[in-house]
Amino acid sequence: MVVGTPDYREEDQVIQAVTLTMGQMRKQSLPTRKVQRESKREKLPKSSVSRKLERARREKISAKMRLLQSLVPGCDGITGKAHILDEIIRHVQSLKDRVESLEAELVLVNETAINDFKMNYNMEAQAWHENLDPPILSAPSFEDGHFQGNQQLWKGMKDYLAAWISESACFSIS
Repeated sequence: MVVGTPDYREEDQVIQAVTLTMGQMRKQSLPTRKVQRESKREKLPKSSVSRKLERARREKISAKMRLLQSLVPGCDGITGKAHILDEIIRHVQSLKDRVESLEAELVLVNETAINDFKMNYNMEAQAWHENLDPPILSAPSFEDGHFQGNQQLWKGMKDYLAAWISESACFSIS
């Protein structure tokens, strides 16, 4: 074929399409994603990467400072991180002092309540014991078929025992 004929140009185009360029061969030989990531970072200047990381860190800190500022009463009008942190420290210290005073009050209330309970329990137990225990009496004696002793006391004891037995029957488990 003669140079310059249309057949030669077509043949040249086919050869160019089939053969790989050096750039295409490099792209096919990249083995891992790690290399690709490094190549992307290499494109950016190192100073801009560190600036982006620093900006992200500052934004996180600012978001947390805003959250803390919203939690502490009276901290909304304060500007400057140092002043905000000082106010937060004062507030947390006052909360700590308040918790300690409430714990001390709780101890006093508990001691008073326990002492009152013990006193009431002892008084109720004593009253219950006095009401349930019949008085110790000497047994009545019968001489010649007649009752000897205090008849009124004996009658009161019989009534008391009857009432005690009927109360006990109400509380018995069926």
